[in-house]
Formats: sequence, structure tokens, C-alpha cells
Amino acid sequence: MKKIVVIKDMLIALFSLTFIKDTLYSFSFHLFNRVHGIRKIKKGKSIKIRPGTLIRDPERVSIGDYTSIGTNNIIWAGKNNGRIIFGKNVMTGPYCSFFGFNHGFELGGIPFIDQDCIDGDIVIEDNVWFGANVTVLANVKIGANSVIAAGSVVTKDVEPNTLVGGNVAKLIKKLE
Repeated sequence: MKKIVVIKDMLIALFSLTFIKDTLYSFSFHLFNRVHGIRKIKKGKSIKIRPGTLIRDPERVSIGDYTSIGTNNIIWAGKNNGRIIFGKNVMTGPYCSFFGFNHGFELGGIPFIDQDCIDGDIVIEDNVWFGANVTVLANVKIGANSVIAAGSVVTKDVEPNTLVGGNVAKLIKKLE
């Protein structure tokens, strides 16, 4: 008899309204940010987008031919007009983030959370390699044939044919 009560309590907990609500929320979040995002981006031929990648504001995202987006990346174009453009043969490691906007941060009477976002483009030229956990912020252009070391935070333009790394990313060496 005690086993039946325990099983009944487990079933009630499993199928509670909170559980159902959270499950539906997770499914809709995945559907909107992954499935919808992949459908609406401009895609080149033979691209790979690994599982877990979220794409927000996909109508302003373009991914060039033969590009591979790693597992659990976040690609979030600007709130109004910021674009993210990946060239050809770009490769990202896992957990990379690309943000085509930033929040306002003026001191005064308006809390940061209520300030307008500032959009900017991210342009990634051909043949760029991003290590794991790289973050690229708005208003950045990354030159062709560049390597961005794992864990870097890119806030400024990267010259072509360079290896950069760090937080904030700096030139490590020119590539030949």
C-alpha cells in the first residue's frame, strides 16, 4: 500500500502544472531559437550548425559556404539593425558567442536595464578559426585568415593574417 502512495505522489509531482509549463517553455524556446533561427538565416552551401546553437534575430544573420558553427554557440544579431556575417570556411569552437548589440550604459535617471540597445555589425571574413569560449561584440570586423584563441573577448577589429587572444583580445603574432 505504501508503494502505491509513493508512486502516486511521484506521478502527481511529475505531471504537475509547473512541470508541464516548464517543459512547454523549454520546447518553445528551442523551437524558436534553433529551428526558426536556422530556417531564417541566409545560408551558404555545405554549412554545419552543431546542436545547442541558438540564433536570435536570424533575418540579420548570414553564414558563408563551408562554415562550421560549433556546439552551443550563441549568434544574436542586433535588436534593430545589427548584422552578423560569417564568411566562407569559418570554424567556431564550442560555446562561442556573437552579439550584434550592447546595452546602453549612461549614468543618470534611467537604469541600465531600461536603456536602449546599441546595434552594430559583426563581419567575419573568410577562413577564420575561433577557439572555444570566444566572445565577439558588436562593431567588430575580423580579417581573413585569422585565429582567435580560446577564451578571448574580441571588442576591436582584428587584422587579417593574425593570431589574437586574451581578454580583451590582443595581437599575439602575425601569421605567414
